[in-house]
Amino acid sequence: MNSTVNMILGIYKRLMFLYPAQFRDQFAEEMHTIFALTLKESHGKLLLWLILREAFTLPISIITAHWHEYNRRPTLALQGGMNMVSQQSTWLFRWTVSSVVGLFILFSLLVVVPYFALGLHLQPTENVIGGQFDPKGFSLYLGDSGTGNIFYLLTILVMMFAPVVGIALSIFCGVWLVRRWGKLNLRQYLIGGAAMLMGISLILFLLSPLGRVIYTWMFD
Repeated sequence: MNSTVNMILGIYKRLMFLYPAQFRDQFAEEMHTIFALTLKESHGKLLLWLILREAFTLPISIITAHWHEYNRRPTLALQGGMNMVSQQSTWLFRWTVSSVVGLFILFSLLVVVPYFALGLHLQPTENVIGGQFDPKGFSLYLGDSGTGNIFYLLTILVMMFAPVVGIALSIFCGVWLVRRWGKLNLRQYLIGGAAMLMGISLILFLLSPLGRVIYTWMFD
């Protein structure tokens, strides 16, 4: 359990670098301390729900922080942006971006990170895909009170639906940007483009050699 907690804390600390520099200097240390205390006091299902909560709320927090940072700069605000599109449309765009980023982080935490954390990348590929390392044979997917089983089922659901949902949200984000071309500011284009790449990367990962190995390992 301690190794899992330390791994999650390490990932969370690196995610702090996605915040604007000024926000990071003021709040990153405090946020990391609070998250570490909460994480160490959580066990079983509470730990799982804490990870899920952060996976969805952290992207929203990061985007909001960048948005406030943008509005704080009068020279950049003169470029337009928010005033040139409806608030409802902009909210939908922000929700789409947050969903893609949250899905990307959730997929990384549940699907990619455990594969490396369990050391399967050090094993011969033919042994991994040959069924010699049953996922349910690891304590991460066992746990107590059925938590491990819930974690395993959640991972399977994310693996099944994340690539499809990710590409759908990416297409929506791309259409939104194209239809408002020339009415947005550079930051919005960059954020939208990054979200599209994250969504597309989920389907590309599924088709990659590493993705095929992980999917075969989990489903066989």
